[in-house]
Amino acid sequence: MHLEMFMPTATKLRRNKLKEQVATMPKVSWWKRLYMACMHMAFSPRMVYNAIQQLERRIEELSKKEYDVSHVFVTFETEAAQREVLTKLDTPYRNVKKNNLSAMPEELRFRG
Repeated sequence: MHLEMFMPTATKLRRNKLKEQVATMPKVSWWKRLYMACMHMAFSPRMVYNAIQQLERRIEELSKKEYDVSHVFVTFETEAAQREVLTKLDTPYRNVKKNNLSAMPEELRFRG
């Protein structure tokens, strides 16, 4: 359930004021609560907010762990950005297979 569905029209959510916005949202009508119950959705803005907070804590917890990486999936906003990156990172397959870092300029290497 999106919090925007509980908000008055033309109101935008602000991440830094989310708690205050949720507190001022109007009460959900009985028929919406019934519909949401049938669809297994959150009943109130407070429930959605609490779920968001719980997920934020979980994400923070998981982001502190170290993970061994074998593959990376990358997305791009534009095709031009994709082409630029692929051009700059073009490396012969043998260098990739041998993990030859010297084949790539240092400023283009992962520094994580």
